[in-house]
Amino acid sequence: MRKIKKALVVKNNRFELGTTESDSLIQKLIGNFKAGLDYAVVIKGKKPTLLVPGADKLTFRFNLMAEFSKDTDTIEIFKDTKNLAAIKCVLIDRFTDRKVGEGRGAAVLGEGGNCKDINSTIKMAEIRAKRDAVLNTFPLRDRFTQDLEAQVNVPAKVSVNEDGELVV
Repeated sequence: MRKIKKALVVKNNRFELGTTESDSLIQKLIGNFKAGLDYAVVIKGKKPTLLVPGADKLTFRFNLMAEFSKDTDTIEIFKDTKNLAAIKCVLIDRFTDRKVGEGRGAAVLGEGGNCKDINSTIKMAEIRAKRDAVLNTFPLRDRFTQDLEAQVNVPAKVSVNEDGELVV
């Protein structure tokens, strides 16, 4: 019997959480991530932030789909926070309908440049929930962080140069 480590393994012609074979695939995938597209380097020497395209590449490659729902626990905990959108993201295996991972995200209407209206606030909460779900599911917390906003107050429109530095 093979030792099981946290990673993904081929089983029935697909990948699922389990062994080191899939860990090498994960490492290969994130090794091909592009700065500014799949991740952002906010502060040199700190962990980069996983962006939605990077999270999408991992979920797509491992046949996972995201299901979003209202995060009533977070809403209850922060019931005095006005205009809070709290979302739960569950990652589901497309073949078995089995829950594989989960994450939570929240945003407040009017925070920063990305939450100007109700729709963008909901989308930001979903983005944060999905990134959290991916980081909880795949062994990536040692390589990436979740929130760009937690590292530095970043203007709404930025780009990343070839050195991984933000350009406003």
